Amino acid sequence: MRIESRDARVRATKLAAVVLVTTLASAAAEPSRPDGHAHPFFELDGPARRALVEQALSLERGDSRQSVIEKLGKPTYDAALAPKEDQRPVGRTLKYYAVVWEAGVVNELHDQLVAVFLDEHDRVRSVEIHVLLDE
Repeated sequence: MRIESRDARVRATKLAAVVLVTTLASAAAEPSRPDGHAHPFFELDGPARRALVEQALSLERGDSRQSVIEKLGKPTYDAALAPKEDQRPVGRTLKYYAVVWEAGVVNELHDQLVAVFLDEHDRVRSVEIHVLLDE
């Protein structure tokens, strides 16, 4: 049985996020575009995108919903998570979009965002970063 300290898990999580962001940035010199769309519907500029990622990397497991909003601002999307069987909320998701290719349509392959998943007590459970950064 392997036991890790909370700090070691946090460092590993941040390292994984940095590796993901770096891998995404280097893997795509020219981001792919959905068919029929020459330009995104919405796109943060490079410095704003980088700031969003840097602030997302500063989040830690257990941070409150309020501290997430203080660091990242008002989310683009904020919804309670509830199972189909029991409508009692079991968590919440906050999404901050950096690129949206088509208005009113979620495109998981091309849209770029930071997703923050909260537990039933509105504390950070995990953070996913799907954003391409300019070098």
